[in-house]
Amino acid sequence: MKIVKYLFLSSELSDYFNVCLQCLGNQKSTEVHVIHMPVNIDAPFDFSNINQIYFYPKSSLRKLFRLASEINPDIIILMGWNDFNYNIILLRYYRKIKVLCMDNRWIGSTKQKFASCAGKMFLYKLFDYIFIPGAPQKEYAFRLGFSEKQILKGCYSANLSLFKKYYEKTISEKKKEFPHRLLFVGRYTEVKMISELVSTFIEIQNQSISDWELWCLGTGPLLRDMPENRRIKHFGFVQPCELEKIIQNTGVFILPSSFEPWGVVVHEFAAAGFPLICSDKIGAASEFLEEGINGFSYKWNDKESLKLVLQRVMNMSTDALIKMCERSVLLSNKISPEKWSYTLYDLRNEK
Repeated sequence: MKIVKYLFLSSELSDYFNVCLQCLGNQKSTEVHVIHMPVNIDAPFDFSNINQIYFYPKSSLRKLFRLASEINPDIIILMGWNDFNYNIILLRYYRKIKVLCMDNRWIGSTKQKFASCAGKMFLYKLFDYIFIPGAPQKEYAFRLGFSEKQILKGCYSANLSLFKKYYEKTISEKKKEFPHRLLFVGRYTEVKMISELVSTFIEIQNQSISDWELWCLGTGPLLRDMPENRRIKHFGFVQPCELEKIIQNTGVFILPSSFEPWGVVVHEFAAAGFPLICSDKIGAASEFLEEGINGFSYKWNDKESLKLVLQRVMNMSTDALIKMCERSVLLSNKISPEKWSYTLYDLRNEK
């Protein structure tokens, strides 16, 4: 069987993306090459143990042309359409199978309306397929000119086996004594609404006696502005492989972002068996959050709505919270690195 070469034209790397790549690399007669941007300083994932994948740092257009020519890929996957050099490379390989990965949701902006007009003229002709995370992105894919047969779903997946392992290791202790700690994981930036979450939590603590705490993981420009509070802890960035103690000692996951096209972190903590609290701007909630069953959503810019949801969760019994944990794990099975790799592996049959 001929070796089929995949070339990913990527932005920044992530732990979950690399797990998906390894699943694809483990398929028979497959070779995976990845051109990528430097690792983000606010999310310094460790890729030292990645095997069977060929990584190349992004360089000048001339060097990229030379590299792509040496690889001679059969299938090219573009991770977003905003990089000029990557788009130029794509044009050179018009006879190869080409896949566009997109996580944008249709919001009807002027920019999107222009893109949809342009897309109907040439984008769907340049790409054979568009790979999207889920239902929230589907309308935009249609507006760009792609047909139902060209739309592939599930382009983001958590490291499902790792986070399920954490669930299996921690759930028995949580059943005995559920940890009264909320967990935020994300960058300390305005779009993540971390400042609003912290201030709302402090207000709740000031209004009534509660043993609940808020633990926050991540780094970013707003970290230095966080107020000191004995019931709020900041841990900085933590590698996914070092999360077991954090997961063991926290109970409910919250993501309060004002804009989140998808949010793989929601998938991760669903797999780890957490009840979920998400703002109504979280794309991944469409797959992994069932309202009132394994968590709650709220209006992103409504502080009172957030406060009511937090208070509701804080007043729930251990039995009710554990049922939410179990449901989250079941929902996390909708997408996996294996399903991700099978989706791209099957494209070789289109050659």
